[in-house]
Amino acid sequence: MRVAFVLGQNAGGGTELQARALIRELGLAGVHVDVFLLDAAAGASGLPDDTIVLAHGRPRGARAVLAYVEMTYRLRQHLRRGGYSVAHSAMARGYTLMAIASLGLPGLRRVTWRRNLGVHVQGRWRHVMRLVERLVVRQADHVVSNSEDVAHFWRGFAGGAPEKHVVIPNILERWRFEQVPPVVPPGEKIRVVSVGALKAVKGHDLLVQAVAGDSELRANVEVVLVGEGPERSALATRSSAAGVDLRLTGAVPDPRGWLSGADIYVQPSLSEGSSNAVAEAMAAGLPVLAFQVGGMRELVGDAGVLVERVDAGALAGALRALMSDPDERARLGAAAQQRMASRSGPEEVVERYLRLYGASRACAE
Repeated sequence: MRVAFVLGQNAGGGTELQARALIRELGLAGVHVDVFLLDAAAGASGLPDDTIVLAHGRPRGARAVLAYVEMTYRLRQHLRRGGYSVAHSAMARGYTLMAIASLGLPGLRRVTWRRNLGVHVQGRWRHVMRLVERLVVRQADHVVSNSEDVAHFWRGFAGGAPEKHVVIPNILERWRFEQVPPVVPPGEKIRVVSVGALKAVKGHDLLVQAVAGDSELRANVEVVLVGEGPERSALATRSSAAGVDLRLTGAVPDPRGWLSGADIYVQPSLSEGSSNAVAEAMAAGLPVLAFQVGGMRELVGDAGVLVERVDAGALAGALRALMSDPDERARLGAAAQQRMASRSGPEEVVERYLRLYGASRACAE
């Protein structure tokens, strides 16, 4: 089996991480995967050495149209000559160009990802983006979402037969379950860790507010934010003024060293499809506390604590209860790790993709 995987870019986001993981695991299962990268501005690290780069940056200005026409033509030529049975695309530019490049090509199964609740179809160009999305979804043979909530959104947004929309959980590679020494040994305080870009939608300000507004939490909790982003300065200033013990690590390639030294993982996001960061924390055996948004209930199940109201006070109450009950933290951590092993382990996830591609592990080669 030969698969063409079309990826919009290769930065550090959750979609790119998932793409790299799936490409590696498909290769281990005997699938020949050719990767086409539309924008290599962030490099091609983690992708196969023979990745085909169609552009070294994002075309802008007057020549953007010509650049995208050229990329589409080159991609079409590869799809025509490559003997592919599947074209799998990810990220808006990836699946848009793939949809155009594959028009009229017989025998090609088109699989496309949707990983969010339509945040990219808002804003100034929303009318154009919504039209493009509907056309692309309708052309695809399968639209793969990483949670039922995401699939429900895209079914309602773009329509299509129910069997077109498929839910496959995010993949967790084997090494995500391996323990590593903590970056910083545990101290006297309860260490609360959250991993993700420091931007407003991730809700880190609510976590800071939750700790700042509760004297017991202020005295007994250390907050560690693993990531980088535009909210860094504001979070540091707010924490310092409120007396919150905050550590900002910046971006790290592998968060396991911070997860292994944590007591509780908190994901205060205001919106999530299916959080890679939460899945990785669960694989590390941590008790998870999060707001019940998007696909969080589907991901966490009963192996964590979900707060229904997106509110700093409600988050503080749940965090205080979990902080004071070490037995419950241990129970939830063990349940979380077991849940991720059975739900998002690489063997199970790859087998589901192979079935979607019209193959199986036994005949992938």
